[in-house]
Amino acid sequence: MVQQLSQPVSKPAPAPTPTAVADLKLPALIRVPPPANSAFSDEELERLDTENPGWTFEVDCNGELVINMGSGGVTSDIEAEINRQIGNWRVAGGGGRIRTSSGGYWLGGSPRTPPEMEPDTSWLSDQQVSQLTPDQRPPRGYWTVCPAFIIEIRSPGDSLANQQAKMDLWIQLGVQLGWLIDPIDQSVYIYRPNQQPQQLQHPSTLSGETVLQGLKVDLTEVWTFAKESTTS
Repeated sequence: MVQQLSQPVSKPAPAPTPTAVADLKLPALIRVPPPANSAFSDEELERLDTENPGWTFEVDCNGELVINMGSGGVTSDIEAEINRQIGNWRVAGGGGRIRTSSGGYWLGGSPRTPPEMEPDTSWLSDQQVSQLTPDQRPPRGYWTVCPAFIIEIRSPGDSLANQQAKMDLWIQLGVQLGWLIDPIDQSVYIYRPNQQPQQLQHPSTLSGETVLQGLKVDLTEVWTFAKESTTS
């Protein structure tokens, strides 16, 4: 249950196991089984993204291709505004690496091992980036690492319950801080390991807490974009 409070509520949770993670499924409009005796490659996923604008392609824990409607409109506006602010914080001394929705991740522990997921925004610390091998950080294709911080933005076609399930999976896979931004209800759900999600209704700012220390994101423009989308 999501807690709508000004402070997070602790909830003890067992450490995830490979079996528990493998049993979780990404929300999908369409599912496609993996190729026989094979798996979807970086090149195939990149080609699908390029040839099918308006759709997103990820790979579930069991290797299935997961197809959903892509973001656009207000989601793109919000993503750009938040990335601008995080980028300003990064170059001012916050460091790390920001990646947009085109930067996906293989999260199975070795290169090209599912699941493969693509958050709207992600951030990795300098230490995370420096420890990646060339195979884990190819010049083309998806990185093999779990980002420390991710943002998912709910699009009009997204079910809130499905987006929350995806956030749960991100946390189980190792994300240390996650924001689910819902422009439709003008809410933000904050996800942290071993805690219940915290819901904030129309917050004015969000903090990077101990993960992105010193980051404070002003949501004034975010809610302006959200309001425009509901009145246009």
